[in-house]
Formats: sequence, structure tokens, C-alpha cells
Amino acid sequence: WTGVFVGMDFTLDRLTKEDTIDVLGCVNSMRQQRSAMVQNEPQYIYLHKLLLDSVNSSNFNRLRANRFRSSKFLIHK
Repeated sequence: WTGVFVGMDFTLDRLTKEDTIDVLGCVNSMRQQRSAMVQNEPQYIYLHKLLLDSVNSSNFNRLRANRFRSSKFLIHK
């Protein structure tokens, strides 16, 4: 189940920076480095559910907004 949480962390981090989600691409990338990441369908489904819950969370939206403002400030500085 470690791959599920690594995938969640990687995908949410990417979402805050690039505004995109690519779960399949994330899992494939992890599997190139370590083949046992997200081993079966229940883990893949759980990863999707975790991401959906996280993205719909008000805490995530605040974090995303703060990170966007910070990066925008650094670009214009």
C-alpha cells in the first residue's frame, strides 16, 4: 500500500504546481523505478478515491491557493 500513498503525495504535489492530474502516468512512472508500486486494482481505485477526497477538501483548496500566490510572487519579484 506504500505505492498508493507515494502516488497520492506525488499527484497532489503536481496538482498544486501544474494544475493537472495524471494518475495512470504517475503509477507507470513509479513502476519504472520500482515494479511493486500500486500492485492491484483495489489499490488503484483507492488511490483515485483518496485523490478525489483530497481535491474536494477545503484545506487542499487553501493550500493550493497559497502555493499559487507564493509562486506568482516569486515570478514577479
